[in-house]
Amino acid sequence: MSSPQKKIESRRLTRRTFVRGTGAVLAASALTFPRHVHAAGDGTLKVALIGCGGRGAGAAAQALSTSGSVKLWAMADLLADKLDTSLTALCTGQDAQYDRAAHKGLAGKIEVPPERRFIGFDAYKQAIDSGVDVVILTTAPHFRPIHFEHAAQQGKHAFMEKPVAVDAAGKAEQSAISTMTAAMGRMATYLGKVIMWEDAFKSELALAPDRYDFDATPPVLPGPDGIYACTVPGVTKVL
Repeated sequence: MSSPQKKIESRRLTRRTFVRGTGAVLAASALTFPRHVHAAGDGTLKVALIGCGGRGAGAAAQALSTSGSVKLWAMADLLADKLDTSLTALCTGQDAQYDRAAHKGLAGKIEVPPERRFIGFDAYKQAIDSGVDVVILTTAPHFRPIHFEHAAQQGKHAFMEKPVAVDAAGKAEQSAISTMTAAMGRMATYLGKVIMWEDAFKSELALAPDRYDFDATPPVLPGPDGIYACTVPGVTKVL
């Protein structure tokens, strides 16, 4: 069985295709849109719901109840009847439960025609690729790592229901992908160029102390005034 790190190293993804737009990875159990989630085009945030059970419908209702211009654009589930049930509930209204407030219907913020109702094991890809800005991942957690990975590759903001995985390997890969996303984004910002997976992995820049102890000297220290030096794009060494 290959390790998560080897699986990641085998993928060749640019910062442009992997990091672009992937600014939010939050738990859907407290779903609100932060300020840095941006919409393309006319300013309306288009949302895809992947996993149309009770929790999925509740998360979508929370998203559509936020202020601003938000629209449910696509839905995906393994079963058509579950998708249809959730769509009907979102349009006509739902009673309050422990994880959602009651609402009388959100049809005015829903635009999910039959051609954007995706069914099957690959439905998540179709929903993510349908032109949305935000993806809500509320399927069974066994599928969460592959769903999140595809959303990140396509540059989508992702709101995930907990847990993010069900086994150590899945959580390790998820954590590694998230960490590498942040690292590659920082490198690309400082250098002003596309960063490859190989660039990040082969970096010889030491960011960790020589030893892990309370009295160890960190590789970066503040100045005499106690303030750390600001990074300068094109000057600060990141590789």
